[in-house]
Amino acid sequence: MTALRDISEETGYSVSTVSRALDNSPLISRNTRQIIRKVAIKMNYDFHNKQQLKHSCKMVGVIIPDISNYFFSCIVQGINAYYRGSDFVVVLFDTGGGEYEENVAIKKALSMEMSGLIVFSGRKELDYLKEIDAVKMPVVVIGSEDQGINVIDTDNKKGAYLATKHLLSLGHTHIGVVSGHLESKSRLARLEGYKEALVESGILYNPELVWEGSATKNFGYSCALEFLQKDAAPSAVITQNDMVALGVMAAAEELGVKIPDQLAVVGYDNTLLAAAVTPHLTSVMQPQVEMGHIAAEIIEELVSGKKTDKSKIVITPRLIIRESTIGADIYNNEQQKIIGGKE
Repeated sequence: MTALRDISEETGYSVSTVSRALDNSPLISRNTRQIIRKVAIKMNYDFHNKQQLKHSCKMVGVIIPDISNYFFSCIVQGINAYYRGSDFVVVLFDTGGGEYEENVAIKKALSMEMSGLIVFSGRKELDYLKEIDAVKMPVVVIGSEDQGINVIDTDNKKGAYLATKHLLSLGHTHIGVVSGHLESKSRLARLEGYKEALVESGILYNPELVWEGSATKNFGYSCALEFLQKDAAPSAVITQNDMVALGVMAAAEELGVKIPDQLAVVGYDNTLLAAAVTPHLTSVMQPQVEMGHIAAEIIEELVSGKKTDKSKIVITPRLIIRESTIGADIYNNEQQKIIGGKE
């Protein structure tokens, strides 16, 4: 029996292009569709079987900013694990974090007539939600504020509060924040958690100790390289994510600043990197795999008609304490400490 790969080899087009062409996808030009269809007919391709396969599989689009970031790859891992062995198929879109690319991915997902959509977005306004709602496509947004849709997030204010209180308990009073762009409620919530912990300890909030930029290792590195050479350098910092924390730690090493003796560092997300680097990184834990699992489950329920109410699921974060704040001696004697919940 002729398969899509046979047609792909005959025409020179990729398997995905052949599949879309035989589905009359608007993403494929009319001329290309005609070429592929003629070859398929010549090779006695079973179009009926193609339609049966199409309707037996339920495609779920997953849109993320960066698959190379462990946080997002772990979310995808949770989604894949949940759907493994089922008739759901995951189609991944990596936008590179760009707003335009995110909009393009949404349009592609809509044109492919998917069964559902899982989106990770930190944007304040998701303009495309009206388009998704118009076609009645089930959607779950991870890491965003409630916009009348199904949302999964962690308590960002609580996470930053736990991190700040931990550093305060160690005697730090000059604590900085290396943040991503403060354009979303989740990042602003973290800033509020940081401020609240300072106020409780009688410390005035100093906006000059907050650095805003891209949530990347390079930003963490360049930012730390600058502030660590100032007289008023912080003795501790809370970062946007573990990648930013790694950048800060790299700059500290380059300048001969000892961690945590001269600079305590807290990451966010508690990805695999946190326990892999030296010194081991204290980090606020967001259960990425669990978040992906929950998102996949909600989509399945929506597709099957079992779930109709819009919901917002907020997961309580935990602080995993390691060497980057308490030092190797204490860490090795007491091992891993958890604040905010049990392992």
